[in-house]
Amino acid sequence: MIGYKELSDSVLRQRVAATMDTMFGFLTKTQDAAVVLGEFGGLYAMDLHPLKTTQRCTDYTVQEIMRPGYVGGYVWSMNPESAYQFNPSDVRGNFAEGVLNLDWLSANKDFLAALKPLDQMADLKMFPCFEKEAL
Repeated sequence: MIGYKELSDSVLRQRVAATMDTMFGFLTKTQDAAVVLGEFGGLYAMDLHPLKTTQRCTDYTVQEIMRPGYVGGYVWSMNPESAYQFNPSDVRGNFAEGVLNLDWLSANKDFLAALKPLDQMADLKMFPCFEKEAL
């Protein structure tokens, strides 16, 4: 994309909110069904846009799903080999990032910190990977 211009915080925030509302956010207003994002995210710590546009989109999405009517979402992606072809928008390449670092053992702390507000969602429950043994 040649000649693109990054949006200001206020304009980008409004665009993310308006886009989400148009696509599925309107469902949060009826309160008769839960809205869970099937996936959101992308490059975060590796975002090379001067104004961190992809990072800000993730941050604004997290802010939106903290609003009433949303009950969470699935972040893209845990896999550290998830690839993106442009970073920033006018530089072609192969850029990879996930919730896990490339060693598949350590966490991408910047990405996890961006998701931390979701820990405050109403009715959040831990999803156990293993049953607890009775004491």
